[in-house]
Amino acid sequence: MFTLNKIVGILLAIIATLGLALGVQQVVSSHSETKPETHQVAKSQSESSQSSASSQTRTAEKAESSSSAATTATSAAESSTTTASADSIKSLTKSTQKESVTEAHTTTKSSRVAPVTKPKAKRTTKAKTTAPKRTVYVKVTGNKKTFYAHKLPVTSKTTVFSLLKATKLKISYTQMPHVYVKTINGLTENDIKVGSGWKYNVNGKFIETAADSKKVKAGDTVHWYFAVNGY
Repeated sequence: MFTLNKIVGILLAIIATLGLALGVQQVVSSHSETKPETHQVAKSQSESSQSSASSQTRTAEKAESSSSAATTATSAAESSTTTASADSIKSLTKSTQKESVTEAHTTTKSSRVAPVTKPKAKRTTKAKTTAPKRTVYVKVTGNKKTFYAHKLPVTSKTTVFSLLKATKLKISYTQMPHVYVKTINGLTENDIKVGSGWKYNVNGKFIETAADSKKVKAGDTVHWYFAVNGY
């Protein structure tokens, strides 16, 4: 029994070894058959990639050549446009200069022929309206002589004594508390006789008021005189 089992095991081992050998042989043969096919496929793929690369290179070269041609054409067009613009600007400048010269010449001729005369401004004289002066007639006489006889301006504060001072005659007077005139133009009281002296009247009326207290108004007549008889 033991021997039969051993024999079966050996047979199984042999069968397995043969199967293994057959499997290895099939694998090797299949590998050898696949390798040339793979080599051919790779070769064909390489050739196809080379051909596509060369075609792409040619296409790029054609594109570059067409681009360079377009660039050349564009630059030529731009240069021609620039030249045309420069020529047109020059022609416009020349025509403008001619027009300006013509206008200047025409203006010069017209200015020579018809000079422009500016209208003279009329002088307007304003009528000066002056108010009439407020004056008083002042007369100073003594010992048959007239020392002064003129009109003097008057204000609301003018007095008989202020008018006498305005005559610029030489006078001497005292003030206690009112003014008393002693001498006018060298003629002094009591010179002709005792009791003689200087008096005044307004509009022909004798006034006893002190000369510095008597106010006058425009149009009055003031007369200073040397009285011999006391009035």
